[in-house]
Amino acid sequence: MIVSILQDWTEFFLRWLHVIAAAFWVGLALGFLRLNLTLKSRNLHAEEARSAVSKHGHMQVSFETPATRAPQDEARGREDIWRAADDGFFRIARDLHMPAGAEPQIGWFRWEAYVVWLSGFALMVALYFVKADLYLIDPAVLALKTWQAIGLAILALIVGWLGYDYLAKTSWNESARRAAIFVFLVACAFALTHAFSGRGAFLVFGAIIGTNMAANVAHYLVPNQRRMLEAVRTGVALDEARLAVSRQRALHNNYFALPVLFLMLANHYPLAFASRFNWLIAALALIAGAAIRHFYIARHRGSGDLWWTWALAAAAGVAMVALSILGVETPRSRAAAPASAMDAIASVVAPRFADVEEIVADRCAVCHASAPSWPGLAAAPKGVMLETPAQILAHAHAIAAQAVWTRAMPPPGAEIPLGDDERRTLALWLAAGAPAR
Repeated sequence: MIVSILQDWTEFFLRWLHVIAAAFWVGLALGFLRLNLTLKSRNLHAEEARSAVSKHGHMQVSFETPATRAPQDEARGREDIWRAADDGFFRIARDLHMPAGAEPQIGWFRWEAYVVWLSGFALMVALYFVKADLYLIDPAVLALKTWQAIGLAILALIVGWLGYDYLAKTSWNESARRAAIFVFLVACAFALTHAFSGRGAFLVFGAIIGTNMAANVAHYLVPNQRRMLEAVRTGVALDEARLAVSRQRALHNNYFALPVLFLMLANHYPLAFASRFNWLIAALALIAGAAIRHFYIARHRGSGDLWWTWALAAAAGVAMVALSILGVETPRSRAAAPASAMDAIASVVAPRFADVEEIVADRCAVCHASAPSWPGLAAAPKGVMLETPAQILAHAHAIAAQAVWTRAMPPPGAEIPLGDDERRTLALWLAAGAPAR
């Protein structure tokens, strides 16, 4: 019991750390991209070859009042943005000439990126590796042993990075590279949903994208910042090829940000991860997230408001909902033919609540109880308990989403799975309005 409680708290603290670090990383990355693109748009023709989120040149933020503004800065051609504060103004400037003695920061959000990846991987180990039979493996999809599932998940992270990195470095134009990366990621989503449980597939797919983002920071953005600073200090010409790579990878990370957040949140919604079309829903998340980011990137660049991107994102959202509806399980259609007239009558009459209660007690209360009997669980998942009639009735909608519309529950690794006839009994009960009789 003590071990299970400590494990639950470990998972909680890791999740807390992961969310906090992700908020800082994504917020800072998107914020600095906005600053940089806005500054560039002020002097586009003179600086169109120089960009990136604090990757080319350095930014400085100072707090000033109009009286303390230095007029000589205008003579240097420095690009400034002014923002109002409570009792003065913030002056945000981008300057390609580092003043003598200045010590600009390297990778303003590199530690946030590293903490996000490390805490995310630790959480993946604590939840999906330690409890692989509960979250990662689905024998109905692919019969894997625990070590095989873990090895396959780690291999997916490696292949995901190597494949993305290879495509991002091809000699094609950027539009072709982005299209190829999209196709590659969709192929990854398809493969993962045919190897793991739906929940596990979404988690590993999100981890692939998150790994690519962190690796972009570690292998390209931060090293190129170091090279840029060294070049400025020594008076050597800046390597435009490396700076172009930094711009590309920083932009890719911005396009990845919203889809990876969708994939992490989707693990709490079975109509997304447990749908028969879950890999298509993941692909649509890539489209919707990238479309929204494209709108803001274009706006900050001064290219205007591309409202069609919102229409595309909305269409992708509608398609997700439609796919989840099309993918709803229909236990009734899989029921065996009635053996007698009485069985035929029973097949269209709402089952007794006592029958529903018995199914829930045998198949659900193993985990959803005040004292779960599933190994490693110290408390009912999400605090949902299904031990009394009142609790079952209160969670009728959740039962429908988890065990009737999808096969998210019981967990794929359950010792005794929920049979089609049992799912059909639950479906008939729900269709009759979940009566308490």
